Amino acid sequence: MNQREELENLYKQYASDPVFADLRQPGIELVPGRGPLNPDIMLIGEAPGEMENANRLAFVGKAGNNLTMLLQRAGIDPYNVFLTNVVKYWPKSPVKYRKRINKEENFTYEEADASDGYLQEEIRIVAPKIVGLLGRFPLQAIYPEKTEVFRDHGLLLDDKYVVLYHPAVLNYDPSPTRKALLQGGYNKLKEYLDERAAVR
Repeated sequence: MNQREELENLYKQYASDPVFADLRQPGIELVPGRGPLNPDIMLIGEAPGEMENANRLAFVGKAGNNLTMLLQRAGIDPYNVFLTNVVKYWPKSPVKYRKRINKEENFTYEEADASDGYLQEEIRIVAPKIVGLLGRFPLQAIYPEKTEVFRDHGLLLDDKYVVLYHPAVLNYDPSPTRKALLQGGYNKLKEYLDERAAVR
């Protein structure tokens, strides 16, 4: 079985997992990761939004546009990046009907824990050189003890994971200061990649 088949089977397992039954509402589709296998970079967000659900593609909404801008300005070709999310369904349910893991995330603990396990397998199959964790939810999927992105923003952890702000931040604060902060992290992503290429 090749990597692409392994990945497709993983998404099929996720789609049939009873843990996610409450997320599979009418009109909600599983949004798989997209991009090349064995990429230099894999980026992981929290969950699909409305646009991603409609298109069944990760990062095609406003946050996706912001991400493309940040990558291009850092000198990274977005088409050479594998894009995915920890949770593969748009969590459309009203917050009052669901448990919150913290003030931002809108998933049950069971859904989050199960998604973390699938994510680890997804990373193994995709086999990226560097993984960008976009926001607190992806950060905690890999490092449960870490709670604040700003403490590690732009840092390379365990020679593989880079902590970054989620591009959706710019939807709420597009100020030059905030853009510069986010851009600095994505620039570091490119620096780490160039450093590895130079060692070869």
